[in-house]
Amino acid sequence: MTTRKGKILATLALVGVFAAGNVSGSAATLLAIKHRIQRVLDGPPESLETTVLVMALDRALGLDRSQKARIEEIHRRHLPELNRIRGQCEAPLAAERARVAAEIRTVLRPDQQRKFDELYNRFEERRKRVVGEPPVGPP
Repeated sequence: MTTRKGKILATLALVGVFAAGNVSGSAATLLAIKHRIQRVLDGPPESLETTVLVMALDRALGLDRSQKARIEEIHRRHLPELNRIRGQCEAPLAAERARVAAEIRTVLRPDQQRKFDELYNRFEERRKRVVGEPPVGPP
């Protein structure tokens, strides 16, 4: 009986250690991912697109450091022209973003609307720095 009880306790201890390791590993991974995303978002706005592109290509293609650096340089060199072309399309896009924001606001409570407006304005300011066009606030 003692041997059986010992085996059950050992099994439970093993399961507990496994579960604790799983939970702590998941939490550490989530924290690392959150930190990496925050670093990308908090970086200079003009590098956001380049960073995301290189990360996506690296994940899909397994780039080495030299390839990443060369792709970053290529993209950064072409970014002014990409932004110039985007700027030509900005007026209709800004109007549509404002319509979407106005419609989203209708589903939010007043306290959420205030926070949404802050988020929307931060997004538009960031977009303005990247594209170089004046932001359009929510209606």
